[in-house]
Amino acid sequence: MGEGFDTYMTLVKHSLIYFIARGLSGLINLCAIGVYTRLTSPEEFGKYVMVLAVVEFVNAVLFHWIRYGILRYSQRYTEDQRGIFLSTIATLFFIMFIFTLILSQLVLWVLIDLGKWGELWQIGLVLLWIMAWFDLNLELLRADLSPGTYGWMLLGKSVLTFICIIVMLNFDMGAKGFIIGMMTGMLFPLIFVMKRNWKGIRIPVIDPNICKQMITYGLPLTITFSMHFVMVSSDRLILGWIRGPDESGLYAVAYDLTQQTLLLVMTIINLSAFPLVVHALENGEIAETHKKLQQYTTALFFVSFPATAGFIVLAPGISRLFLGPDFLDVAFTIMPLIAFTAFLEGTKQYYLDLSFQLGQRTWFQIWPNIIAACANVGFNFLWIPKWGVLGAVYATIVANLMAIVMSWFIGRKIFPLPFPSKEILKIVLATLMMVFILKPLATYSGFLILFTQIVLGLFIYISVGYVLKIGGYHRYFKNILGRMTRKR
Repeated sequence: MGEGFDTYMTLVKHSLIYFIARGLSGLINLCAIGVYTRLTSPEEFGKYVMVLAVVEFVNAVLFHWIRYGILRYSQRYTEDQRGIFLSTIATLFFIMFIFTLILSQLVLWVLIDLGKWGELWQIGLVLLWIMAWFDLNLELLRADLSPGTYGWMLLGKSVLTFICIIVMLNFDMGAKGFIIGMMTGMLFPLIFVMKRNWKGIRIPVIDPNICKQMITYGLPLTITFSMHFVMVSSDRLILGWIRGPDESGLYAVAYDLTQQTLLLVMTIINLSAFPLVVHALENGEIAETHKKLQQYTTALFFVSFPATAGFIVLAPGISRLFLGPDFLDVAFTIMPLIAFTAFLEGTKQYYLDLSFQLGQRTWFQIWPNIIAACANVGFNFLWIPKWGVLGAVYATIVANLMAIVMSWFIGRKIFPLPFPSKEILKIVLATLMMVFILKPLATYSGFLILFTQIVLGLFIYISVGYVLKIGGYHRYFKNILGRMTRKR
């Protein structure tokens, strides 16, 4: 049990740090949504989310492939090769920086007359560069198994962004204030990690072999996650185009509040566990890789099932607490559906897609995402004119279901993933018990009431899970308690 326990405790330690960092950051972002919706109109928020959707899409297409290569290959290069590895990454980023600068000027000067949107898009270009560099630095910290620095950087960004946007909104800067606030919030944390992350780099220096690895591994993932951004962002853009920025803003607030909350818990497990899985696989430890994947899968669904069910049940109280009055009517209607959508999205992204990434056959990951993204865009154009925001939600649900089915069918032939069906059944039973208790209490709202509901739900779920011995976690709890008792 010694080695297995050490592996588990490493996972727990990293998960705890990521949970604190991501949890506090997510809590700040959730509170921020509540404040923003009371300081701005749906129209101004809609303009901001439309610009942000384009920025995130371009970031995914042109910069994310470098991020994926960092996570996959960082541990392959020793101290002797570290300098050339980092220099290659920095040079590749600089090349994409120049490319986006030229491309943006062509768009602004030749192809499109943006009119009143022109200033927003130019500021959005600067946001793109800062966001891409910030993401690269975060990924480097994650790949180097430095969750502490990662956490401080993420928290710093959230706090500073929150403060800066509030200041901007109080000066009536509207959508422009959101963008400037985001840029400021990312710039200051970057100052403190630049020397640590990029010491000794040389630009322009590129190792052809490293560059080839980065492109071969990262490009398919870039196409894949670009299609993911199409699924997430196309509804906002199409809503804004067909129904106006105000409806896009109403939809985006409800969507972000729900998705950020639920994907947060799944992201934490992935952040802490995936580098450990890759490390075992790189060392040729097949049995250990399978064992860690088993632990990872159980942990992923152990947190995502009850989180999704709890959010669906408590959605009315959550929306009343966090959102301004102008945003409530739409939120009541779509938040339970978006919670289900977020679960589907997280299951594909953090479970099924591992088959392609661990099997290094990421090109095959492209097709489910391309087909689902195209279907999502088509359904949006078909259903948004008819049902508005509900049409956008329906389109996303159907597209995610299509992506899940295709990813499972293709991925199982590349790198079969463990599916602990017995543990999943226990998780479902514990979740149903939690929902049964919480459902009669869902009509009440307020901060203390919501806090009590969450604590009660957690207590019921964990208690039932302990009795059912989900994932064997009860043994580790007993072991930890035993160690604490012996120390006393």
